[in-house]
Amino acid sequence: MKKDLKFLIVTSLVISLLTIITIQTNIMLVNSSSEQQEQNIELNYIISGTIDIDEDQDFIDLGFPGDGSPSTPYLIEYLSITENYGISVFNTTMNFVIQHCFLSTQYNSIELLEIAPFSCTIVNNTFTQSGAAVLIDYADGVKIEGNQIYENIYGIKIEHSFDCTVQFNNISYNVDRGLRIAECRNTIIKNNTFTNDGLDVRNALDTDFMSHTIANNSVNEKQLGWFVNNFDKVISSDIYGQIYLVACDNVTITGLTLNRACISIFIAYSTMCNIIDCETSNNNVNGFQLYYSTYINIVNCNSSYNARYGFNLRDSEYTTITNSFAEYNGLSGLRCVSSHYSTIDSTIMSFNKDEGAWILADEVVLTNNVFEGNTYGIVLLASNLCRITNNQIIENTEIGLFCSGTSATIYGNYFIDNDNQAEDNGVNNVWFDISNEKGNWWSNWVSSPYNIPGSAGSVDYYPLNDPAVPEYNLTLTLSLTIALSLLLVMTVSIRRKK
Repeated sequence: MKKDLKFLIVTSLVISLLTIITIQTNIMLVNSSSEQQEQNIELNYIISGTIDIDEDQDFIDLGFPGDGSPSTPYLIEYLSITENYGISVFNTTMNFVIQHCFLSTQYNSIELLEIAPFSCTIVNNTFTQSGAAVLIDYADGVKIEGNQIYENIYGIKIEHSFDCTVQFNNISYNVDRGLRIAECRNTIIKNNTFTNDGLDVRNALDTDFMSHTIANNSVNEKQLGWFVNNFDKVISSDIYGQIYLVACDNVTITGLTLNRACISIFIAYSTMCNIIDCETSNNNVNGFQLYYSTYINIVNCNSSYNARYGFNLRDSEYTTITNSFAEYNGLSGLRCVSSHYSTIDSTIMSFNKDEGAWILADEVVLTNNVFEGNTYGIVLLASNLCRITNNQIIENTEIGLFCSGTSATIYGNYFIDNDNQAEDNGVNNVWFDISNEKGNWWSNWVSSPYNIPGSAGSVDYYPLNDPAVPEYNLTLTLSLTIALSLLLVMTVSIRRKK
């Protein structure tokens, strides 16, 4: 009897407790729903599906207020769109404003294509968790002002459009770029706040690159440094979150640490510039970007843990990278495209996801470097007359050196325990020094000659018998680098005094 009574008491307590929890949960859900409803009422959001406008009549048919004139534009406002696509406007001539909307879409939240010049303003909207917040293509004079743009893949992309204005926006934590403008002209970019992303500008013509007005922007609570037509200048103050050199000559960037932008240091259409003792990391795209520049010297720099490339060289001939590091990048330590006659010396390019170095350029020299723990140590594609000497190529998980170029000279390298040491599918590549009868050291070499896999049928006729692998003499290299760095800075200072 006592046992039954105890069982009834315990059961009653459990049921009472569960009832209290259920009631409390329901109250919380009702309160949460009420708060959300109050917030929606306060913001006056109207839940909307995707909006497609591809002719002027659509503004009327969809019931937007206004008449499309400059003084009374159509108003697309107070909408909340969380579909796959947001607002798309194509081939219109009317004036319109998109304002006070909330957009969180899988793809582009706002897409403008081939609309009339100076016909659209995008103001005071919130964009989050979208593919791209705003995409503009062939649409001149668009104004993007006062928006909150955060945690998208792209923030804003503007392409093939002139005279656009981007100002007073808060652009933060976008996965790729905060703002990218490509093949645009006369863009005004002012008073924007970038956090953990930043600015990416691309123009095929230097005059278009220099036509933009970029001022009073910040990246990670520091200045966005936009330097155009600067000469004989030293940049060493730790006040920049991102730096652009455009059409500069003999400018030196020294002793800076920049990270968490999209690209930390971008040099375009410049010559004889130096980057010394700088460190970049954790950028959404690249650490260093060279673009249509010549004779750029990068000395004792570290560019690691970037989403794509440590050093990205595009059409930048006679670049020199010495005693630097490019490790743990999401794609390659070094990407070198059409940057002919460049030299990479005494640099460690290791543990990158894809390649240590990816080369598509002629007469590039890779010497005294270390390529360890990448998928591919070195990839040499359709390149002519390159020289690959005295490198350590160690434990790369696919191929140590993949070559499909022409007339490369490859000797004095140490191939150590790569999954596949090398592969040659090129033409007339020579895997030894003819004059000294010196080939490469192979950890899996058994007897001469060493046959290189691949369609070229190449052979290292003089594999090195000495099993000793030289250590990377970082102390000596650092000493030489510091001396060279001081000499470069002193030279610039003397030139400035003159």
